[in-house]
Amino acid sequence: DALYLSRQIDGSEDIARRLAKELREIFNPIRVLDCGCSYGWLVNSLNEMGIEAYGLDVNSASIEFGKKRYPSYAERLIEIDMGTTFFPFPDRFFDLVVAREVLEHFDDDHLFSFISELTRVAKSGIYITTPIVHSPQTIKTEEDFSAWHRWLYEQNQLETEDALALIDRVPEIESLEPITHNIEHPNTHSRKYWLSLFQMLGFTFFLPDNKEYRLPMRYDGHSLYGAFWLRR
Repeated sequence: DALYLSRQIDGSEDIARRLAKELREIFNPIRVLDCGCSYGWLVNSLNEMGIEAYGLDVNSASIEFGKKRYPSYAERLIEIDMGTTFFPFPDRFFDLVVAREVLEHFDDDHLFSFISELTRVAKSGIYITTPIVHSPQTIKTEEDFSAWHRWLYEQNQLETEDALALIDRVPEIESLEPITHNIEHPNTHSRKYWLSLFQMLGFTFFLPDNKEYRLPMRYDGHSLYGAFWLRR
C-alpha cells in the first residue's frame, strides 16, 4: 500500500493544490473536512493555504502514510471505522465538507449513515464528485454506444448551464442504467437521485460564479462523474 501511494504523490499533490484554490474561491471556508482523504494531499494543501483542514479515511495504511508524509498536520488525519461511520466532530463544525469519489463505495447499509454524518458536521457547504451514469463497459448494444458518445460530444460543446439541462432532458441518457451492481461502486446513481437526497437533508445545488470551475461532469474513460456544489 505504501509503495502504491508513494507513486501517486507528484500528480496527486498538483491536483490537490488546484482543487484547494478552487474550493477557497467558491466556498471561502475557514474550516474544511475531507471525507475519504486517502493520505491527506488535499488536507495538506488546504492547511498550507491557511485553511484549517482535517481528513477522515477508513484505510489505516493511507492514514499512516499521510501522517509520515505531512507530519505538521498528522493529528488532523483520522482513521474511522466503516462499521460506525461516526465523525468525531460536533454539529456544523465545518464550513465545507468534501467527499470526492467516495459515496459510490458504500453499500446500502452504510451509505445513508455516512451521508447523515457528512451533512451533520457541514455548516454551510458540501462539495461532492461521484459517478452518475452508465459506464461504456456495460453498454450492451451498438445503439447504446452510439447514444452515449453522441451525448458526450454534445455535452463537451455546450456551456455548463445547457449541459446541466441536457442531463435532465436527453432520453438516451436517462434510459441508461447506473452501475448499481459494480463490485467497486455498489452505489452509483443518477444526478437527480443525489440532488433529491441532499435536498431532503437541507442542501441545494448551485453553480460557481467562476465559469472556469463549472464543469458539472468528468469522463475518465469508464464512467461519467458528476460534480455537486451544495449549500445549506
